[in-house]
Amino acid sequence: MLLLIDGNALLHRYFHALPQTMRTSNGELVNAIFGFLNATLSLMDQFKPTHIVCTFDSPEKTFRHQSYEAYKATRMVPPPGLYEQLPRLLSVLQALGITSIAIPGYESDDLIGTFSKQAESHGIASLIVSSDNDFIQLVSPLTNFYCTAKGLKKAERFTPEKVKEKHGLTPEQWLDYKALRGDPSDNLPGVPGIGEKTAKQLLIHWHSLENIYLHLDELPPAQREKLNQFSKQALFTKELATINRDVPVALSFGDLLYNGAHNKAMHQLCIELEFHRLSKRFDVPDALF
Repeated sequence: MLLLIDGNALLHRYFHALPQTMRTSNGELVNAIFGFLNATLSLMDQFKPTHIVCTFDSPEKTFRHQSYEAYKATRMVPPPGLYEQLPRLLSVLQALGITSIAIPGYESDDLIGTFSKQAESHGIASLIVSSDNDFIQLVSPLTNFYCTAKGLKKAERFTPEKVKEKHGLTPEQWLDYKALRGDPSDNLPGVPGIGEKTAKQLLIHWHSLENIYLHLDELPPAQREKLNQFSKQALFTKELATINRDVPVALSFGDLLYNGAHNKAMHQLCIELEFHRLSKRFDVPDALF
């Protein structure tokens, strides 16, 4: 199995979930690192992946910003102390033996989409770990989404059957759903006046966004008017929300093979970060966990 960790999602989650009093004796804030490391070790223990990669957003603007200036414009500025922990976190991941990657112009989602596609081409199952429902569009028999929106202990594993059971849609319909209702978190407009319930009803009946537009004359006047007026906006929203699964990554699938932690380096980092309980886990010869 390939374990795909959405690094930004976990970093944000544990920064906000754990108190900012979690500092070393010299004042270094380590709450996000501590939560991230514990979560990653728990995931590794539970799923025993053969391959692992942790992806991050690039600080540079992406191709989506170039197409739509207002993309994610409503997001709050990251609070002080959040990204200051990233360099240390990357050192922890390296010592843990986990490949991490960010590519200018692309989001973490696109990297995950690309690596999961690589895994599928090798017939290997993938598990995407994130709180971002955008990943529902990637769900397939080989690629599952482990949604941590309610925390790791209450995480939901989405298979194609689970997506259908919970949302009434197939993974293939998820982009059409977002195109209709929009996505406030990414500041994507969709079709004003078409909410979650109506979007699902339309897709259950007509199956796809394109098919809905082929049958506009059969819709109630109010829906027809909204959809007709914002047709270009709906299609544009779908385009922006589509995860790019063909990012030109320099890593091959074999580079994601997990060979175990570098225990000496991990032990030293845990001592420096004052994760004393965790340091004991790495006080052994290098080996797979």
